Amino acid sequence: MFFASPSILTSLPQIEAAREVLKYLILPSHSQSLMEFPGIGLREFKLIEHAVGEMGRISRKPRLSYDYNKHLLIVDMPSILHERFFDHLKDTMAAYFLFLPYDCELVSPFLSMNYPLKLRDQLVMPDLTMTITAVENTPKVVLIPCIGECAMSEDRAHVFTKVEDEIIAHPEAVLAIIVIIHEAINYQGPKDISTTSISLHNGHDNPEPLPLANFLNLCSMPRGFNQPIRITDHDWAHLASVEYFVWVKGDNQAQIDVHNTNPQFMAHGISHRDHHCGFESN
Repeated sequence: MFFASPSILTSLPQIEAAREVLKYLILPSHSQSLMEFPGIGLREFKLIEHAVGEMGRISRKPRLSYDYNKHLLIVDMPSILHERFFDHLKDTMAAYFLFLPYDCELVSPFLSMNYPLKLRDQLVMPDLTMTITAVENTPKVVLIPCIGECAMSEDRAHVFTKVEDEIIAHPEAVLAIIVIIHEAINYQGPKDISTTSISLHNGHDNPEPLPLANFLNLCSMPRGFNQPIRITDHDWAHLASVEYFVWVKGDNQAQIDVHNTNPQFMAHGISHRDHHCGFESN
């Protein structure tokens, strides 16, 4: 294990804190998708960051946000549901690039779900980032015209503050998006000895997962927000509503203001349990 070198890690409490982070990362399931770990030094953070990129045991790519002043590491374990709300937007924007009249020898636009964004005293990883890079000065000149965040376990104030900090660091952003997923029932994974876990592992004596066809036969098919996604009598997801916030930067604005509710610069929409596939906008 790579924590043995005292030249890399000098503080025992920081070593233990880093161990707790890695234990959390390699868990097969998480009752909380967003966790805060205080007391993580810069060296420990760099080591964890390297481990996330290199360790094969980490099946999902976590998003790491690190506060250099507070020595606070925030780990966000994304899910398919977490990223789903930006999938179509990313595809649409990528297709739009094909028709933009720009010189590909001068600039390079790119959309990413895992782009590390440096703020004044933090490192964050938005759920959606658009970058425009000057080809001749890569990576010195990088503009961030679009930022998107999706919050599932975060509270409203936290995600708004997060996007606000990202915009302050990159005032050139002309589009900002926040998606807030409200759960009817907070997510909780099944216990190891539960009927659900045993069924999904094909019984007590066979640790191999179920074949896909058998697994699909156990899944419910919800038709609206008022119905949970249920597999072997366990509710894996049950949404109450999804809120969308979109801001654009005005011609005379220094930067986007996420507290601005002027409909000229901001749009708000919500999908909720009373509408099977509907979308209400304000």
